[in-house]
Amino acid sequence: MKVSCTVLKTNGVGDNSVEFNHADDEPSMGYEPAIASVSLGSCRKFQIKSRNGKATDFWLEHGSLLVMHPGCQSTHLHQVPKTNKVVSTRINLTFRPHTGGRR
Repeated sequence: MKVSCTVLKTNGVGDNSVEFNHADDEPSMGYEPAIASVSLGSCRKFQIKSRNGKATDFWLEHGSLLVMHPGCQSTHLHQVPKTNKVVSTRINLTFRPHTGGRR
């Protein structure tokens, strides 16, 4: 996996979320990119589903590594759902390719 870009996101409260209409499929990432994500801080639920399927839940704990292999962004959607639980800060580092829009 060739990484040329890192994105840092923070989630401070349970109502911070990424909705299921989300896939990391921007043209700047090239054709069917692999993406690696490291979670630091608070544990949060991560869900992934095929575009017409049922969600699978994962718990992203402090220090966990999630890898979405090539092709995943074109066939699946993912989210970090809202929660009513009190959560502390979560930092997510996402490692991605950046091709300048060339697929």
